[in-house]
Amino acid sequence: PLPEAAAIRQAYPHGYHGVDRLGRPVYIERLGLLDLRQLLQATTHQRMLRYFTREAELMLRERFPSCSVKAGTLVHRSFNVLDLSGLSVSSVTNAQAREFITAVIELQSANYPETMGCTVIVNAPRIFSLAWRFVKPLLDTRTTAKMEIIGPDPGRVRARLLESVDAAQLPLFLGGTCTCSHVPGGCLSSDPGPWQDPEVRAVLARVPYYEVMDQYAE
Repeated sequence: PLPEAAAIRQAYPHGYHGVDRLGRPVYIERLGLLDLRQLLQATTHQRMLRYFTREAELMLRERFPSCSVKAGTLVHRSFNVLDLSGLSVSSVTNAQAREFITAVIELQSANYPETMGCTVIVNAPRIFSLAWRFVKPLLDTRTTAKMEIIGPDPGRVRARLLESVDAAQLPLFLGGTCTCSHVPGGCLSSDPGPWQDPEVRAVLARVPYYEVMDQYAE
């Protein structure tokens, strides 16, 4: 991992947290809490892209195979939650922020187009419409068809997320019951999931990840 990985996660809170009801890894980003100044002090634009490339490769090589072993069926897509609580006008209109978001979207679209099963954007304030206006044209129609947007309504957010994710697998700030209080930094620093299961890891130590995926794809 990059030496500044922890600093990146602190400035831009994100991480994997368990699985949804289909056994897919749950990926959460708290874009509304992005501290762009702190992020750019910790790393560079190019190294950020390197960081996200590594994270995407880990999903393909570790998280999807681990989830497949645990579920006993092919898991090759993720359930994503983009939390916009705290999103400000400056975050939406900042040119550097737009450049960063555009680069990440283009990276994902070019190299990992089919890994997203569903993305639920929650706690979207009115100002988000400005950001969506420039982001949406960067996405293909297959991607936007798998995206949902919910405003700052805790009841609706909780109800929608609990349709797909068990409360124990969902952080408290999204309406679940998990706090991961035993880990400094809480849920987005704990990285719980089948990829941490010793029995699953033992299987993947014996069998190459691509063979695992091929086995469940048959």
